[in-house]
Amino acid sequence: VADQLESGALRGAVLDVFRTEPLAPTSRLWQLRNALVMPHVSPVSPGKFWPRQLELFLDNWRRYSVGEPLRNLVDKQAGY
Repeated sequence: VADQLESGALRGAVLDVFRTEPLAPTSRLWQLRNALVMPHVSPVSPGKFWPRQLELFLDNWRRYSVGEPLRNLVDKQAGY
């Protein structure tokens, strides 16, 4: 996939599942501007994904507003 993205045969890709997870920090995919690497969270059911995302956003907004810890923070050391 990386070869195809680099050559332009693929204009872009959103990637969520890999043979070995998490994706190795040395993978070329992390560096490609036309690849979006997801942490294995793509929606199983499109009808359920956005309502859950909205619920998470609103809960985090409430938590932020009152100084509580946020949910689902990114671990910058791990890269995701």
